[in-house]
Amino acid sequence: MLKQYNQPEIIEIKDKSYSLTFDDLDCSKKVFTKFDLSSDGYNWAKAIEKYCDSNNIDTSSIEFDPESDLFSAYSEDEKILQKISSIIDIFFDNAKTLSTVLKDINDDLWGTPEQMMEELEDDDVDFTKLITFDFMVDFKNKEKLNDACEIATLGGYKCFYSDGNEMVAIREMLPNKENIKESCNFFKKIAVDLDGKTSVYGVMDSYFNDSYEELEHWILYASQ
Repeated sequence: MLKQYNQPEIIEIKDKSYSLTFDDLDCSKKVFTKFDLSSDGYNWAKAIEKYCDSNNIDTSSIEFDPESDLFSAYSEDEKILQKISSIIDIFFDNAKTLSTVLKDINDDLWGTPEQMMEELEDDDVDFTKLITFDFMVDFKNKEKLNDACEIATLGGYKCFYSDGNEMVAIREMLPNKENIKESCNFFKKIAVDLDGKTSVYGVMDSYFNDSYEELEHWILYASQ
């Protein structure tokens, strides 16, 4: 094994719903560094999803929700989260397996609007109806995080923040390339102006639409 590490934790967060969290991300830092990757929660998520794709493991019931210092995932299916936990074990037991996955991963956390549209088409999204998008940005200090939340709120987004200095902004909009591109550019500019780092963006289905209100480490931002 690479070394001993803190095992992922699976807990029930509400009736028939579970979360998996894993925070010992730097235990495999040397392996990630070989591929010029940071061992943050986002790249852990990419590695796990890549492994699942390569091994025909269905992750459609999972909502991946990584942060810079935490890998987390949510599902109504506890067994699939146990499977994800076992994949983390595999990565620690076999550095070669982890390396095989990481060699095809890049550190670009946001794809293009065109790539998002392709993903929506694959998911058979109804492009005539409003759907909820979430956009995440990490910041180095709390002051910049508060500034970003204020800007996002004024921009028409419902904004949450965490103790880990991460912001997530949520808005319903029609799923078209123009709206996605406008939102991506909006948050990329916030990241550049306020010394932040864009993380992931995506679509929230109805099951996870209220998850930020229910999870204790997210706080709703209310501008004064």
